[in-house]
Amino acid sequence: MIKKCMRLTISALVVRRELAVEVMRFGRERRRQLLHIIYSLILLSLA
Repeated sequence: MIKKCMRLTISALVVRRELAVEVMRFGRERRRQLLHIIYSLILLSLA
């Protein structure tokens, strides 16, 4: 019983870490896209 709980906890931690990495990567990509869009808008407004 205790071993099962331990295994579940460890797998949950691993999954959570994977999710955190994915979220961070996704956030970085989104931020780059947003910056690109804002930069394009600024260039268009200046043109």
